[in-house]
Amino acid sequence: MRIGFWIFCQILGISGLTLILWRFSPQTGGAWVIPAVYTSIFLFVYGAASQVGYSMRRWLWKKQALNEMIRTAGRQGFLLALMCVVVLVLLAANLFNLWTATLLMIIFLFLELYGR
Repeated sequence: MRIGFWIFCQILGISGLTLILWRFSPQTGGAWVIPAVYTSIFLFVYGAASQVGYSMRRWLWKKQALNEMIRTAGRQGFLLALMCVVVLVLLAANLFNLWTATLLMIIFLFLELYGR
């Protein structure tokens, strides 16, 4: 089931991030360390946001179809994880400001509305 995949993503993301930050420095580790950090953060946020979203839907809307709750939680978890990674990349490039944040929110809102 997809819930097991979300837990696997959380474990893989947090263990990968811990291993990378414990063994290598992101500034001096080479070209593969930075994408590995972003991938680990993406996996952890995707798993955690999807699991929290599913749990909240299960708690608040008990009569909704189970497969619809899982699909919606997975989609919103993916979008939130993607937004976190995009924000971190923009922060690393020193390009993140209020205008960029507003545009990102509008873009991800339209993506969520399109995905329904």
